[in-house]
Amino acid sequence: MAVRRPELVVAAALVLSLPFLPSVLDGALSPAAAIMRFAIALVLCWALAAVVERVVGTYARQARHAEITRLLDEARARFGEYDANQPTGQPATQPTVHPAGHPPGRDAPPPVGGRPRS
Repeated sequence: MAVRRPELVVAAALVLSLPFLPSVLDGALSPAAAIMRFAIALVLCWALAAVVERVVGTYARQARHAEITRLLDEARARFGEYDANQPTGQPATQPTVHPAGHPPGRDAPPPVGGRPRS
């Protein structure tokens, strides 16, 4: 269980451990018990951070995948390569070929040595 920001985990464990600091300084709580409580707080914070990071990472990965798929579908639709029966995120079976530099809907220049198209 790795976390990306271990310094935040340690900081959270310190914050959880601050309430018993006066007891340690007064002598009401032994240093060994304080260290044990800090270790427990550190383990709990580390586990919680790992779970939260895993959940957030899973949703972020799904959102990135959906956004990439949407952008690919928009690009295919824009350039005339979209097949409504094609599963989302899959390439078109027969891409439309356009002359270099001429998007669909515009007339291409006449071929060299040939006559213009009408």
